[in-house]
Amino acid sequence: MNPLDIRNRRISTNEDLIGLPGGRQMLDTPCLLIDRPALLRNLERGAELAAKAGKTLLPHLKAHKTPGIADLQKDAGTKGFCVASIGEAEVFADHLDLPMTITSAFATDRQIARVAALANRLTALTIVLDNLSVLRKLSAIDASLSVLIDVDMGRGRSACCEEAQAVHLAREIVEAPNLSFDGLQCYAGQLSHMNAFCDRTRGAAEADRRAASFLNAVKSFAGGPLRCSGGSTGTFSLDLTSKALTELQWGSYALMDVEYQALRDREDHQALPFENALRVATRVISAGHSGHVILDAGDKRFANKYGAAPRILRPQRYRANAFKPKSDEHGEMHGTRLPPLGQIMEVIPPHCDPTVNLFDAVHVVDGNRLVDIWPVVARGVY
Repeated sequence: MNPLDIRNRRISTNEDLIGLPGGRQMLDTPCLLIDRPALLRNLERGAELAAKAGKTLLPHLKAHKTPGIADLQKDAGTKGFCVASIGEAEVFADHLDLPMTITSAFATDRQIARVAALANRLTALTIVLDNLSVLRKLSAIDASLSVLIDVDMGRGRSACCEEAQAVHLAREIVEAPNLSFDGLQCYAGQLSHMNAFCDRTRGAAEADRRAASFLNAVKSFAGGPLRCSGGSTGTFSLDLTSKALTELQWGSYALMDVEYQALRDREDHQALPFENALRVATRVISAGHSGHVILDAGDKRFANKYGAAPRILRPQRYRANAFKPKSDEHGEMHGTRLPPLGQIMEVIPPHCDPTVNLFDAVHVVDGNRLVDIWPVVARGVY
């Protein structure tokens, strides 16, 4: 086998447990879990909220990188998706024939050639750009593309900072025979984890005003209604009432994590309306100490963004904050009440997107059964 071909590699030792009563407690660990009922409720809730607000939900596949979840999002009514990289788009093009938006900029001739090939495979492909150099190269390829101008919303990630820049780009886009000017990407990602709801509300209002101003500046170049793409799980309720945003790039709503669950959606401390569907299953492998036990999941199995710790979800009889990664391969659980040797624990990761990227597969559980295993096929692609 070609050493670069990992598609046929065994992704889990747990295949024999699929459908077996009690299989959820027999899993080889550490492994990544999705609670299927919670996932389905999240997908239904997200689709319902967006539809009620008159917004287009384009789930961001970077959150889960998994066709099995994307299929369920499609079943929930999704008409298109976002991806973070050309590589993610290439992987999902093998599984989905729906419009796709690549939300990150790119620069090289090799990347432009890959985008051209993708455009000829997909029903529709949208890219974002913020500079004339790439625009002019794209205008020469043998492929049709929809284009969103990427606007810097205060995060410093996009180089299109002034309305005059956007106007110049829009003018050249409409003059390119193979490019269609569709609107703007206005992603204010810095708002998604602002702890204070008042700060998020104020920041979202400022972002809305900025997006509206840019939309007004480029509207004369549009052949129809302009798309304005952005939003995130952490600002979901503010996205729903946004006057500028037309489509929502929510990703983590499907999975959730400790950091998103800590956010409050209103001044009365209401939590976000999505459940923790994602967990890491880890097992007690050493119980010889009086004050703690050792589990088989360490730093290699959890990722955080803002310093939050994993939280125990199941079994609920144990203290939620008793577990922490202790080394690369091991975790430690302290307390007066400790699980016995062999006990499996389900732990919510601090940050879902990069945690998923640490695993080859997602183990889908429902009740006490393992019902499926889905490969994380877009893991590590670029």
